[in-house]
Amino acid sequence: MVLSPTGISLMNGHCSYFGWVYIYNNGRLGKACIRLVNGPNYYSGRVEIYHNGRWGTVCDDSFDHRDVMVICRMLGYYQGEQYGRPYGSAHFGSGSGTIWLDNLGCNGYESDVRDCYHPGWGRHDCSRSEDAGVDCYGTVFIVYECTKL
Repeated sequence: MVLSPTGISLMNGHCSYFGWVYIYNNGRLGKACIRLVNGPNYYSGRVEIYHNGRWGTVCDDSFDHRDVMVICRMLGYYQGEQYGRPYGSAHFGSGSGTIWLDNLGCNGYESDVRDCYHPGWGRHDCSRSEDAGVDCYGTVFIVYECTKL
């Protein structure tokens, strides 16, 4: 079954309606719980990451193309060396819940944003007007592991 990343639902604090999203990237399957919300299509939107049982956002402080490379790659989007473009100032609207990451400092080659530099989960000096977003380029390859509820 192939679905868009926005098809992820949560039950009992886990990505369990469709299961964890498995991303096929360069011959490997990886696990991620990240989504793009409120965009005009399934490959653009506000970045939200699932951590500690809750969805939250990423602040746009220091948010750049290297962070976009990692996020879009996590979602399975890529086209050669081009991954997408960053947006700041809540371009795709303000989120709710916790602002999980601020001053994200990816070098562009990490396989997961959790491996990028950041001052700590939930540590930020941001407001909702600073939620980060992305527009990813390329093709997506997603396989969902379905779970029986």
